[in-house]
Amino acid sequence: MPEEHKVYAGCWVAAGTNAHTLVSREPLHLEPSLLWRCCGTHGFVRSGVWIPA
Repeated sequence: MPEEHKVYAGCWVAAGTNAHTLVSREPLHLEPSLLWRCCGTHGFVRSGVWIPA
């Protein structure tokens, strides 16, 4: 996997799963939601937009 595609521990984690599905690169769409452990932010990236959960 290219370095720029890696996600490092402590950055963000899948909420309720151990992997994400890349639905679309342009615009970016990931499923399921993302959880940022560092600050507790939780939400979705759909159609290139952050949507809070």
